[in-house]
Amino acid sequence: MKRDLLFEIGTEEIPAHVMPHLLEDLAQLAETMLKEHRLSYEKVRTLGTPRRAALIVTGLAERQEDVNTETRGPSVAIAFDADGNPTKAGAGFARGQGVDPSALIQRDGYVYASVHESGAATAELLTSLLPDLVRAIPLPNSMRWGDLDFRFIRPIRWFVALYGTEIVPFTLAGVTSGNHSRGHRT
Repeated sequence: MKRDLLFEIGTEEIPAHVMPHLLEDLAQLAETMLKEHRLSYEKVRTLGTPRRAALIVTGLAERQEDVNTETRGPSVAIAFDADGNPTKAGAGFARGQGVDPSALIQRDGYVYASVHESGAATAELLTSLLPDLVRAIPLPNSMRWGDLDFRFIRPIRWFVALYGTEIVPFTLAGVTSGNHSRGHRT
């Protein structure tokens, strides 16, 4: 089942000339990050006002795609001795690939390690991906605000991070994500 992601960064007023670039970079970074982490989605779009930048990802998969990799190792003559026992080279290759030497496949005169990696849950991945996404946004004149070791163009006041109806929990720059946005100042 697919769900939508809403991610909003609430800040003090960002200069108007910066916002179009911020939104474009946010969308490109999000697409790159999702592809790198094997998360399929239907569409990425951004919205913004002077006090918020929002990312909406529609149709985001609930899990990463599974991956099957097959890595070629040393030749069979180097990986196994005359009795068929693994040599140091064969055992080292198997250990490096995270498989037992008995699981190595012999084909075309070489040994291969076949590894299956199950995809992780998207909700778990987003907990670390969203803060990384904010850190990766290239901004002019980013500064440290307060005594935090974090740089952004303006102080961050809130995060809305929802995957479907579920809050994606994380804390960045002393601000914890939630499901409440803010309107105009009063």
